Amino acid sequence: QQESIPILTYQQTNRSINAEAIKSYSVDISVNKRERLNAYKNIFSEQIELADVVGWYVQQINLQNALKVEKGDMNYELSSIRNLLLGINKFLNVLSSNEFSDFGIEQSTYSSGQVLTIKKKNKSLEFIQLSAGEKMLIGLALDIAYRMSVGNSKNENPLLSEGIVLIDELELHLHPKWQANVLDALHQTFPNIQFIVTTHSPLVINNLKKEQLVLIDNAKILQGDKIAEVYGKDAGWIIEYLMGVPTRPKEIEERIAKIWGYLDDDNLEVEKAKKELAELRQIIDPNDSELLELDTVITLEETGDEIFSQG
Repeated sequence: QQESIPILTYQQTNRSINAEAIKSYSVDISVNKRERLNAYKNIFSEQIELADVVGWYVQQINLQNALKVEKGDMNYELSSIRNLLLGINKFLNVLSSNEFSDFGIEQSTYSSGQVLTIKKKNKSLEFIQLSAGEKMLIGLALDIAYRMSVGNSKNENPLLSEGIVLIDELELHLHPKWQANVLDALHQTFPNIQFIVTTHSPLVINNLKKEQLVLIDNAKILQGDKIAEVYGKDAGWIIEYLMGVPTRPKEIEERIAKIWGYLDDDNLEVEKAKKELAELRQIIDPNDSELLELDTVITLEETGDEIFSQG
């Protein structure tokens, strides 16, 4: 019985991806210590070497084809290929709700050799045709899956390997929709990996329980269980109250605060509030929710009505 080895890799903020150079290398098909050490190759590198992934995958395809002939079974599948494809396609499904599908390797239509391919909205694309964010995130998942596959090839499903993956600035290059889904996609695809990530994205943060967070501010560390719950919070709330950053331009914040000041019961100046509100509506959306709220308060003040709330 092969003893499982833990996976470890670190993705830096200046990470890049080498998707164009495809190299193949020859290793003994039998599991040996040297081959398993490929799981730790370049774990602190700034570049994700997809050439290694492609080389290994092509090797597995060739082995699978040879075994199909040997066994007389054209439907035979190597578990290494099946597990990787199932895992990556699951990652893509959770990440993008079926926008991407059919990850695989085919002969390139633009150059010699075999390349990674994927369908995006049912259109077949080579990996290098994807956006920077798409390449980076899919490449990250491939890199993790590859390391698991070469490190624990004798496991029933290597993608269940344990390990630690560190990712600095997880949200780099990602569309907001992907920022919201990325951690769930990673956890569902690699359930036994502990992901330690840094982020400034409110769409990553509000998908976490506060116990999963550690806040770092000016070299001070605050455990997440000491703050208000963030899971499910509006992204604007995360930005304003957790990160301390106004959600509007400074000028607009100040003008809105000025109107509220005119409506203070101790210093009520309704006409000034009306004039300032009318001017502000020429600058931003007149149907902005806070402007509508201000308009309601002004109307109530003018009519002498009071607001009562029922508990």
